[in-house]
Amino acid sequence: VNELKFYSDASCSSDSKVSPNGEVFSSAYHQCCPPENAFNSGNGHWGGRRSGGFFWLGMKFDEVITVKCIEILQKGTSHYGTEWTVEAQIDGDWAMVAEKKNILP
Repeated sequence: VNELKFYSDASCSSDSKVSPNGEVFSSAYHQCCPPENAFNSGNGHWGGRRSGGFFWLGMKFDEVITVKCIEILQKGTSHYGTEWTVEAQIDGDWAMVAEKKNILP
């Protein structure tokens, strides 16, 4: 993943971009490509590795925020996600809030 952005409105307008000022977390990753790279525009990429059969990447914010749009930039045609699930932590439990399948490069 080259870049992961969160927005507070459904149109992903640039003025609604949520500042990535939380705690980044992810599944395993290659040492050259930590998950923070996905939140720093133009600063490399996240080299995710499977943990328990899945890849995951996210951010835990210090305060409650509302995310209505997510933008994911993946470059290349050999290493990319073909299916994405968006989850939110609600009352301490993770819940699926959106899903996208059959993503092509």
